[in-house]
Amino acid sequence: ARRLLLRHNIEDVRLGQRREFVCRHLGPVKARHAAHELWLAQILHEFFFTEVIWAESYRAADDTCGSLLEVCGTPRNVDMAAYVFDYLSAQTERLWQRYRSDRRLSGNRDRRRYLAGLLAGLCARLREQERRLGAEEALVWQGDSELRQFYRYLHPRVRNRPGGGVPATAVYHDGVAAGRRIVIHRAVAGSDAGVRGYLGRG
Repeated sequence: ARRLLLRHNIEDVRLGQRREFVCRHLGPVKARHAAHELWLAQILHEFFFTEVIWAESYRAADDTCGSLLEVCGTPRNVDMAAYVFDYLSAQTERLWQRYRSDRRLSGNRDRRRYLAGLLAGLCARLREQERRLGAEEALVWQGDSELRQFYRYLHPRVRNRPGGGVPATAVYHDGVAAGRRIVIHRAVAGSDAGVRGYLGRG
C-alpha cells in the first residue's frame, strides 16, 4: 500500500496533474505540545505528502491561546493524514495503557516518554522502508513544489522553534522497540468494511 501511495503521488507531480489543495486542523488547541505530538506531525509531513505547521489559535471555551496542528495537501492526502493522526493518537494511547498495566506502573509519570518512543520508533522504521523503496524501485519522494507554494502563500513567515525532547530512559527505549512494530491499517473511503491494507509494513 505504501508503494502504491508513493508511486501515485510521484506520478501526479511528475506529470503535472492539476491538483487542488486544502488545509485542515487536527487535534486540540494547546499552549504547549509534547514530544510525541511533534513526532506525529513529523510523520504526517514526511510520509503522507502534506505540509504541516503549528498554527496559532484560540480556544473560546476556557479563553486559552495556543496552537494546533494544521496540515495542507490534496484533499485525498489530507483525508489520509487526518485518519493517520486519529489512528496513531488512539493506538499509542492503547499501547501505553497496556504497557503501564503489564509493568504495574502507577500513574502517568512515564506516559510522555513512552509515547515519544513509540512514534520515534515508528518514524525510524518508515524511514528504513522509504530507503528500501528508493534503492530497490527508485521511488523517491522529492516533494511537491506546487503544494509548497500554496503553503508559503498561506504562511509567508514561518518560524522554526526547537521542540522539547524527552530523556532517553529505559521506558523511552521500550517505546521505541514497540513503535517499530506498529502497523497503520488503511481505511477505505466510503466502505463499511473498516480496514483494508497496511501503510506501515516493510
